[in-house]
Amino acid sequence: DALRRLVAFSRRWCRRLRVVAAPGSVDLASLLDACANSLVALSLEYRPRSDVGMAVEKTQYGMLLGDCRALAKALERAETLAALTLASNRLNDDKTRMLASGLARNLSVTRLDLSRNDIACAGAEAVAALLTKRSALSFLELGDNDIGARGAAALARAVARGAASRALQHLSLRRNRRVGDEGGAAIADALADASARGEKLTLRTLDLSACGVGARTAAALARLLERNDATLVAIKCASNAKIGEEG
Repeated sequence: DALRRLVAFSRRWCRRLRVVAAPGSVDLASLLDACANSLVALSLEYRPRSDVGMAVEKTQYGMLLGDCRALAKALERAETLAALTLASNRLNDDKTRMLASGLARNLSVTRLDLSRNDIACAGAEAVAALLTKRSALSFLELGDNDIGARGAAALARAVARGAASRALQHLSLRRNRRVGDEGGAAIADALADASARGEKLTLRTLDLSACGVGARTAAALARLLERNDATLVAIKCASNAKIGEEG
C-alpha cells in the first residue's frame, strides 16, 4: 500500500520501476493503475522470502498465474510502457500464453526480456503468434529457456513473414540447447528465403549461442549472409561445438 501511494504521488516524475518481491505479495493491478500513462520501464522479479530459510520450494519464487493475469490486463491499458523485464521468474508455457494475451493488445512495449525462465515450445509459439499478428517489439530476449526446434521454427516464421519482420531488430535464443540444428536452420532459412523474395527485414542481431546448432545451421547462415542486404550486422554462434569443420 505504501508503494502504491508513493507511485501514485510521484507519477509525474517516475518513469522506471523495478519491483523485487515474494510471489503473490504485490497487487500488480492497483500498483500499475497508480502509474498508468507515465511508466516507461517495468522490471519484476519474484524471489523467495528472506525468512524461509534454506529449504525453498519452487512455489516460493517466480510469478504466479494470478500475477501474470493481472499484468496481462494492465498491459492492455499501458500506453507509455516501452520496456518490460520478467527475467528469472519461472515463467512456463501457460504463464507465457497469459502474458502474450495482454501484449497482443499493447502497441507501446518495444523491449521484452523473458530470459532465464522455463519457457518451452508452446510458450515460444505464443510469442511467435504475438509477433505474427501485430507487434511493436524491436528487442526480444528469450535466452536461457527450454525452447526446442518446434518453438524456434514458429519464431522463424514470425520473424520472416509477420509484423515482426518490419519491427524486430534483436532476437536472442542463446542457451536454449534444445533448439538444435533443425531449429537453428529453420531460423536462418526463413530469413534467407525472405531476403531472396526481396522482403525488407529489420533484424540486426541474431544470437544462437549455445543452442546445439551444427553444420546444417552453418550452411543456412552462409546462404543468409550471401543474401544479406547489410541490415543484419551481428550473428552470434559461440559454444556450438557441433558446427565443426564442415560448418
